[in-house]
Amino acid sequence: MKKIIDYIPTNNAFCVDWISVSFRLENGLNVNDILLKLSSILNVSTDKFYHNNKGIMAGYNNSLRFNNEKFISISYNIDNAKQGILLNITGQGCRAFSNDQLFDLFYWILDVGAFFTRLDIAFDDINNLTPVHLYDFIGQDLLINKRDSYTFISSNNNQNCFKSFINKNSSELNVAPNLTVGSRYSKCMVRAYNKALEQNLDFFWWRLELQLRYDFAEKMVRYILNDLVAFGFVEFLNSYFRIVEFSDKSKEFVSLYSTHSDWQNFINYLLEEDFTITSLNINLG
Repeated sequence: MKKIIDYIPTNNAFCVDWISVSFRLENGLNVNDILLKLSSILNVSTDKFYHNNKGIMAGYNNSLRFNNEKFISISYNIDNAKQGILLNITGQGCRAFSNDQLFDLFYWILDVGAFFTRLDIAFDDINNLTPVHLYDFIGQDLLINKRDSYTFISSNNNQNCFKSFINKNSSELNVAPNLTVGSRYSKCMVRAYNKALEQNLDFFWWRLELQLRYDFAEKMVRYILNDLVAFGFVEFLNSYFRIVEFSDKSKEFVSLYSTHSDWQNFINYLLEEDFTITSLNINLG
């Protein structure tokens, strides 16, 4: 059985890193319909999907799993059709799709009226253009600008600021800044972390990622389909997160704090480059 390899970028790029879609009764599709369409898009045999008597998520008691793995799965409940059908594609599963296949999948989901429940979109920087030095503010007071609220967080009182990684080749514990704004179940969660350290790689790789849900996820999909991935990414990012000038801390209103020039330059870089979605298009056989 061939395992889908993880994604390692060769240049700065955006990638889709998770897709979850709910098909409801009113969509008029059954498990076999979804299986046939997914197999057609991926150009693989339906025999590559193996039945499992467990669902991928709570509420589903059966699933079809590509290569008998959880990377690409179709979950359903044989005792409760009203639960609907869940298509779940993890980050590794997303690597199996070429850009054309990914676009075909998105167009089909929108066309049948299915419901995006989650979409992760990440910007991977391997050219050391991310102003990582600004994350040093985590050890002081890092200003987070969230929609409808402003707050300070610090590494001393917010455990989400640091994430520990077990070195894959030893028992050593690696610790790197890991910023998380929002919760796993909010409509937008921002994550920023040292991806190279997580993967135990010896080159620069910093990831800035958005986890979007429901209408936010669908809106991002439409941006992707219109070649506006960077614009959509920045729109969501600016609504939830910014790094400000530390010298402005004395100002009475936090909303008046100036965005740090290095952070603004990074945002401008995202908008000025001609970015598209990057995929590996792995031959699944």
